[in-house]
Amino acid sequence: MSQDKVLIIIVAVISILAIISYLASPFFAVNSIEINKLAVLTGQEIKESLASYQGSNIWIINKDEIRGILKGFKYVKSLEVDKQLPATLKIEIKERVPLAKINNNGKFIVFDSDGYILEEGAFKTRASVPLIKGVGYSFEDERLIFPETIMQIVQALKELNSEARAMIEYVEYKDDKTLSMQLKSKVQVLMGDLTEVIEKFKILNSVLTKIAEEKMEVDYIDLRIVERPVIKK
Repeated sequence: MSQDKVLIIIVAVISILAIISYLASPFFAVNSIEINKLAVLTGQEIKESLASYQGSNIWIINKDEIRGILKGFKYVKSLEVDKQLPATLKIEIKERVPLAKINNNGKFIVFDSDGYILEEGAFKTRASVPLIKGVGYSFEDERLIFPETIMQIVQALKELNSEARAMIEYVEYKDDKTLSMQLKSKVQVLMGDLTEVIEKFKILNSVLTKIAEEKMEVDYIDLRIVERPVIKK
C-alpha cells in the first residue's frame, strides 16, 4: 500500500473520530425541555416524567420512547417531539378536553366527548366539569358507553366553553324525560325536554358568559322555550 493511501486512511480515521467526539461532547447534552401551554396537565409534571433525559446526548434520544412515556397520561391525545440542536427537546401536546363526570359508586369518572375516561376513581378531579346525574352507562375499552338519548346531552355539552362548564354543579336527566341543572352559585336552570337541546346549550353558553362577565346575580334561568329564554334577576 502506498504512503499516500495510508495517509488518506489515517486522515479519514482521525476525521471520523473527531466527528464522533464532537457529537458525543457535552455540547449536545440535553439541558432544556420545552412544553407548550397546557390546560389540564402541567408542564412541570411532563418535565418530571422526562427527567431521565436531562443530560442525555440529544443524538441518541429515541423520540418514540418519549412518546410512549407521555401517552401514559390519559389527557394526552396526541403529541410531537422535536430535537432542537444543540440541547433542547421541544414537546407539543394536544390534550383531550374534559367534558363532564359521573359518580360511579362514590368515585368520580371524568370523560371527554367521545366517552374516553380521563380520570377514574378520584374523589377530587383535576378538571372542573359538571356532574351528570340520572343517566345509565356501561364500560367498554376505557370508554363510557351511553344510551343514544344521553349522548344527545353529552354532545350538547360541547356547545359550552370550558369556563361555562366550570360554572355548572350538575346536569340531571329526570324520570319525566326533562333536563335541569344547578350552577355552583345554586341558580337553577330549567331546560325542559331534549327538543332543540343543542340550541338550548348554545343559548346557555351565551347566558353564562354574560353572567360571568357582568357579575350578574340571577334567581333562575328558564330555557324550556328556545324562542323565549328567561333570565330572572
